[in-house]
Amino acid sequence: MIKDVERKSYINIIYLVIIVFVLLTNIFSGFFSKLLYLKPNILETNETQIHFINVGQGDAIVISFASGETMLVDAGTKLYNKKLTRYLDNIVLKDKKIDYLVLSHTDLDHAINMEYIVDNYDIGIFYRPPIYLESDGKEEFIVNEVYENLINKVNIKNIPTIINDDSLTISVGNAKVSWIYPDKDDLYGISNSNYNNYSPVIILEENGKKAMLTGDIDSSIERALMNMYPAEMLNIDILKIAHHGSNGSTSIEFLEATSPDYAVVSVGENNYGHPSDDMLSRILHYDNIHNTSLFEHLYRTDRDGNIIVNLGNRIAVEFIDNIDKYSFTPFWIYTTLVIFILLLFMFGPYIKVWYKRWRYDLHNKRHKKLHNN
Repeated sequence: MIKDVERKSYINIIYLVIIVFVLLTNIFSGFFSKLLYLKPNILETNETQIHFINVGQGDAIVISFASGETMLVDAGTKLYNKKLTRYLDNIVLKDKKIDYLVLSHTDLDHAINMEYIVDNYDIGIFYRPPIYLESDGKEEFIVNEVYENLINKVNIKNIPTIINDDSLTISVGNAKVSWIYPDKDDLYGISNSNYNNYSPVIILEENGKKAMLTGDIDSSIERALMNMYPAEMLNIDILKIAHHGSNGSTSIEFLEATSPDYAVVSVGENNYGHPSDDMLSRILHYDNIHNTSLFEHLYRTDRDGNIIVNLGNRIAVEFIDNIDKYSFTPFWIYTTLVIFILLLFMFGPYIKVWYKRWRYDLHNKRHKKLHNN
């Protein structure tokens, strides 16, 4: 009997040691969360980041500012709606707030999920392309059900709306965001048959680093930008390759004008040949001429997954290959469950004895009651 008590005491001491160890692992929850694939192994930083989210053959780019605000540019393809929102909710947003929502143009690979975003997130300001619907009261308008539903939803929710043009500049903390295209004085100079060229060209600048977002513009707009702006304005560090790497964009002249050190292609499985071999050859040619290594720093969402560019004192690039690999369950839930199971093992025998005694006492009470009657 004494030996059984000693053995149980020894086992309970082991359980207590394990429980203390499990509790202490919460101190290193970040490490264990990454080790157990609860969340991705990426740098946790307060610096401004650009997230090129893998949404297949489409665009969805989030700027997470050091000040805590966020900007979402486009919302990708319908097939990737759940991956997009899973990324937003677990990687970028601390709540359901998107301070700045930007639609580049009306193509479905950029616009199809926008109505869902407006429905399910708190939007601060909506920036729309200078593409108008009949309800806008303009002489020239398009018929596009997806775009019309989006604009109606924005209006119903009374979200402040601004048209994309080159007069726009906002400061977010220490970051500066400038729209350098389209030209507000010549909005109808764009071919109405090519809505890609309504895409805004946006420059983000912070810590002396500059990134350019180009939507789906083609080489004609690239030439216009080179004519409109001095060289130092276009000189950047990170270039979002336009139109998923199509042959009609990213001319050698534009590469020379922007002279990026890093480039990102947002692309997925497609029948268009994106990114085109000719575009890739132009980057290699640019490297050969200027003795640079842009091709080595060319990242693709179809190959690298979700791409994160940190705009700190030194540019750093990280990747999340597949957002669905991670459960995003808080580590403390697992430790709580383990401790609960250990406590059951510890107190299980005592609970069993108590339960048997309770049943025995209950049986005796019933027996006495029957005997008295």
